[in-house]
Amino acid sequence: MRGEEKDFTTIWLLLGQRTLRYETYVMPAPEENAQELYEFALRQNERITGAHFSIGIEDALFLRGELPLGVLTESELDRIIGTMYATVERFFPMLIRTGFATRFARTDAPLASEK
Repeated sequence: MRGEEKDFTTIWLLLGQRTLRYETYVMPAPEENAQELYEFALRQNERITGAHFSIGIEDALFLRGELPLGVLTESELDRIIGTMYATVERFFPMLIRTGFATRFARTDAPLASEK
């Protein structure tokens, strides 16, 4: 899905024998402020319904969830996709600026020609 804050959000769905697992890649491992970033993400888990931030392969940040197949309906699938998309859109700017603060500090600085 095309986003406003993050260019694209892709949600992977894995249909198991008894559950539907879903996840999206939020961002790569932070270059700096990792402890602050991961703590912030973990604290958000309390507020997010049906999904949670987790640290995945190569310390990248993911948003994941799981649902029993017995409660899977079209409206529930719509809610899952909406939650995943909205959560990434809401938190991505802060997360990326925290994990890559030096890069953003350089791009936020005025250009020499603007001084």
